[in-house]
Amino acid sequence: MTAYETVPSFPDEPREGVLATLKISEAGRIRLALNDVSHQPGVGVTTWRQERLFTHKDFDADSLRSMKLSREDLALSGENVLIRLLAQVEGKSSRRGYEFT
Repeated sequence: MTAYETVPSFPDEPREGVLATLKISEAGRIRLALNDVSHQPGVGVTTWRQERLFTHKDFDADSLRSMKLSREDLALSGENVLIRLLAQVEGKSSRRGYEFT
């Protein structure tokens, strides 16, 4: 799916979400980026629009591909997704994710 594709909507669909993307760099690293997205209800379809970068982390490509990341990196990645989704559901203002170290 590209940023321009649409998907069928459902009646009580949330208007905000988190988009997780991976991008391979020339330096042999892969960046995980978490972005806030939103949509305006459409007629039968939903188009999501990126609003802002929430947080990101660069990983060694081989470690990510083999899923040999530290438990801390895996936990923080999932925790950042949940932090942002919870803030959206509760109507809290955007805040940066945890800084990965």
